[in-house]
Amino acid sequence: MLASGGVPLTAADLNTGAAVGWLDGDDPDAVALRIRERVPGVNVQLPSELSRLLRSSTAFFSALLAGIGVLAFVIGGLSLANTMAAAVFERIRDFGVKRALGATDLQLGLEVLTESLAVTLVGGLAGIGLALVLGWAIDGTVARAQQLFHFSPRLLGGALTFSILLGAAAATYATARVVSVSPAEAIRRGS
Repeated sequence: MLASGGVPLTAADLNTGAAVGWLDGDDPDAVALRIRERVPGVNVQLPSELSRLLRSSTAFFSALLAGIGVLAFVIGGLSLANTMAAAVFERIRDFGVKRALGATDLQLGLEVLTESLAVTLVGGLAGIGLALVLGWAIDGTVARAQQLFHFSPRLLGGALTFSILLGAAAATYATARVVSVSPAEAIRRGS
């Protein structure tokens, strides 16, 4: 046999394959094994082997994404705690004056917590909105025939809840730092 350029083809140049289906009720692996027995020299892959390979690949990518998520959690948490602490310490003089005028630790803590929750709620909603827009854009351009990204209400609610809990933790840290400073010291530091 000759290729279009007149060059002879060998068996190594040929790549043949076939996809085989089975009837409802038939065992796919049994069909593959019958083909392997009846047609010597044919490489037959069992559907169960392909399924196992797909599951292991999916598990690997799931673990990779989980690792990235944990890393993002740690970085986000530290960044948020640092930002909240910096915002509170910029106003440490104000907090010192409020404490000198009789504000309790609880009142100051609630003020910081309210501000933190407002910031993290807006940030969480913005992050969810950005994820939805990017997911839909990627689905619309890259994966026209299928949906790559699925944002369930449970996932979106969990992300928002996580954002709020992270903000509360950061506010708790910042509040603990503020109330540990005496009013006189806070006023002196803020000068």
